[in-house]
Amino acid sequence: MSASTRTVGLAAGVAATMAASLLTMAGTAQAKPDVIWEEPYVISMVETATGTSDIVRNSSSDADSAAIVTTAAGTIDVPKNSSSRVTLTNDNNVQIGFNLPESGLVSKSKSTAGTVAYVDSDNPVAPALQPTTDGGVRALVGVRNAAAPRKFNFKLHVPTGAMVMANETNGFDIVKPANGADLDLKFTGEDGAVDPEINPRTEDVWEVVGHIDAPWAKDDNGLSVPTSYRMEGDTLVQEFQPTPSTVFPVVADPKVSFGRGVYIKFNKSEAKSVARYADASALVVAACQKAPSRVRNVPVRTICRGTLGYAASSIANTFKDAARSNRCVELRVPYPSPIGIVIGHPAWKAYSC
Repeated sequence: MSASTRTVGLAAGVAATMAASLLTMAGTAQAKPDVIWEEPYVISMVETATGTSDIVRNSSSDADSAAIVTTAAGTIDVPKNSSSRVTLTNDNNVQIGFNLPESGLVSKSKSTAGTVAYVDSDNPVAPALQPTTDGGVRALVGVRNAAAPRKFNFKLHVPTGAMVMANETNGFDIVKPANGADLDLKFTGEDGAVDPEINPRTEDVWEVVGHIDAPWAKDDNGLSVPTSYRMEGDTLVQEFQPTPSTVFPVVADPKVSFGRGVYIKFNKSEAKSVARYADASALVVAACQKAPSRVRNVPVRTICRGTLGYAASSIANTFKDAARSNRCVELRVPYPSPIGIVIGHPAWKAYSC
């Protein structure tokens, strides 16, 4: 083989190796130079991702709790050990809770801003918790590098009889039957007479007691990373998918908070009965007759009329479409918490039933 032939062959080999390396780099998330994976770094990382303006700074603690935060909405208990349950207990003593993805990690301290982190330098996944001023708690997960897990399980603990429902914001609501409420579930026509075709059922009214925000994830540059939720039994699963431009570490977050509101379901017959109203505003008033007049001293029916009235035309179209296609209708009516915050948005949809 001549020298020129060997030179060409060597150049081709180098070019092929470089091309393969570039392809590999293009398809793999990037890594920041290795960091000191300890509590101060993780706290700084998650607080950079979330900001600190809405974290509750002042809290008490005890032998088992790193932070206990009490507001008019209820109490949030942040444990010292990540194996223990995080709990939110509202002003009516209804409790929801969840477990963090990594167990057996102990928080050494709480940051000045109010973040509690659980870090082991040998574990590339570090959970952190932030009680927030709106009565919720962020459950953050710091992910050190691309070799770390990308799926995280949060086992939920909800009241007996409650269930977790997907909502219109790509999050979830925790709901339970509105038992014990003043449920005057009757439809009346414009003449004030009870509609004889309607036989309201209390099981069609569900009270929102908890809310899980839509998921998000950010990389070290503050750029969004694709992420999603799903429920597997009683466990909320968050998974993220890094892209070639993702720079680790990554922070992912579900946020759990107290919920306030009701879901109201209309069967096919009820949807058709409501759809008969020609005037959209009158239709909303009729639909809201199925809302409880009060739930825990909150005038839900009045709020329903006021909240949904602005979208009367759209709601009327939903009922009329449902009537034509022989489907059911669901309304979601949020109302303020004791600290004046409304979590979630009014929503309405027709669905097969």
